[in-house]
Amino acid sequence: MNYLMGRISKKALILGIDRNDEGALFYSASENSIKNNDFVNNGVGASIWSSSKGNKLFSNIFMGNHENAYDKCWNKWKNNYWDNWAGLDNPMMRWKPYNIPGRILLNFDWYPENSINKDI
Repeated sequence: MNYLMGRISKKALILGIDRNDEGALFYSASENSIKNNDFVNNGVGASIWSSSKGNKLFSNIFMGNHENAYDKCWNKWKNNYWDNWAGLDNPMMRWKPYNIPGRILLNFDWYPENSINKDI
């Protein structure tokens, strides 16, 4: 597990997060940018708890996880690839954001990617 607490840096980069109970656990970690990571084959790809707010998670790949993400706080998700997003199999659903469980109607990826883009 990758455990993130407090402010890591302005640009946290954690590549190849795979085969863990929790790929990345954010605990009181705020104002971080998590970009271009692969959260693959974990119990939970990214799990965010305890006042972890203002984090930006964008352009990541969430694939093969039991649960891709869980966010109990308030964070920004954008342009991530989700292997279980409804818009992947149904072009009519591409307008639908990806819901991040944890807080009802609070966390969404409003612009999920419909293909894997590996531009870093």
